[in-house]
Amino acid sequence: MKRVAIDGLGRIERLVLGHYLSNPPENDWVIAANDLTPIDELAYLIRYDSVHRTSTFPIEAKPDYMVLRSRKIPYAVKKISQEFRGGRSASILC
Repeated sequence: MKRVAIDGLGRIERLVLGHYLSNPPENDWVIAANDLTPIDELAYLIRYDSVHRTSTFPIEAKPDYMVLRSRKIPYAVKKISQEFRGGRSASILC
């Protein structure tokens, strides 16, 4: 099982995350996301992408995590650090 942590959720990363959630692989799991954008703004950008279309899955922003297609993804608003991983080991850090 691959555990993926995403550092920075710009246009490309949001596109990859949206594709991942539209066709979730069986053995991969996004364990955390990090960006300097406030979580409510980021949820809006994922939901309403002006180039790649409106998302087809539900999105909900909570104070410390996002719920994307009923998957809870912890979220941090800071520069990448060891704290970002929160003690979890990520196989891939994007």
